[in-house]
Amino acid sequence: MRMSSFETEKVFLDRLGAKKCQNVKVFGFSRFCRYVFDTINFEQKNVIDDSTRAVIMSLALEQLDTSLEMFANSSGKKSVIEAMLSALKECKKAKISTEMLRNVSALVDDKTLKTKLRETALIIDTFDAIVEQSYIDPVSYTHLRAHETRGNL
Repeated sequence: MRMSSFETEKVFLDRLGAKKCQNVKVFGFSRFCRYVFDTINFEQKNVIDDSTRAVIMSLALEQLDTSLEMFANSSGKKSVIEAMLSALKECKKAKISTEMLRNVSALVDDKTLKTKLRETALIIDTFDAIVEQSYIDPVSYTHLRAHETRGNL
């Protein structure tokens, strides 16, 4: 079971009491990243949100337009932007690198699949390069999660 920050705070309050609970900070992952980066005086960047992700994905597609075959002329298409953002999140969650996508692409015989894998890798690399200039993306740091809270503190 995954708990919200509020539910986690309540568990701490019930188990530790009000006085000890004042010294406990409970964060969701995005807020936790911001807290850590602020604590270590990491270069100030904004935590990216879903709307900004969509704009940046559109920019990445626009920048690559002449290099793409399957995804050419896709920069303004909401369905393609959403599909690429979904692919990006799934790759990050599953720890699938763009190099892995390229390696699999080289092994695949189907021309359509080969092109989609290669272009997806290129789009993700371009998206990441744009994001890294100005933003912190918690999706890129999901591999840092030691474990999910499962109700046993």
